[in-house]
Amino acid sequence: MVIMDNSRKNKKNKIRPGFGLPDYFNFYKKEYHKNTKYNVTRSEFRNICNDYNAAIGEKIVMKNFEFKLPYRLGVISMRKFKPRLKMHNNILTNHYPPDFKKTAELWERDPEAKKKKILVRHLNKHTKGYIFVLKYNVSSANYKNKGVYTFTPIRNIKQLINIATKEYNIDAYIL
Repeated sequence: MVIMDNSRKNKKNKIRPGFGLPDYFNFYKKEYHKNTKYNVTRSEFRNICNDYNAAIGEKIVMKNFEFKLPYRLGVISMRKFKPRLKMHNNILTNHYPPDFKKTAELWERDPEAKKKKILVRHLNKHTKGYIFVLKYNVSSANYKNKGVYTFTPIRNIKQLINIATKEYNIDAYIL
């Protein structure tokens, strides 16, 4: 008998960052705002940061750019990998991403599948089974406790990766 394990590990205790965009604006206002001729409001500061991050994300995805973070904090780049099914103690682990639309359709047709929480998975035939991700590489970073930090791209970047793989046939290095 084979049992499917659809759980994701290491997602239990997520620590939120201590600083955000309002804190960065307050720092800018305190340190640099008085020493410059540019008078930037909070909303302009937010728009500048959002536009900059969107431009960097687009360059990473569309041109396969490796973004080196300043002060030797690591590198963010796009990579691809082919997930494999794994067996551990007669439990089949599947790490292909779920197709939520087809899963909802299955659950409407079959209440037993909903009860068992069976998921329909993407096979990514348009990319020959590869999954594209943004990877935060800390091998060149110069700080302690590197294994504690993770990088999760925002939803817009994930959608851009999806569009780029389907329409523009982009490629990346294998993980």
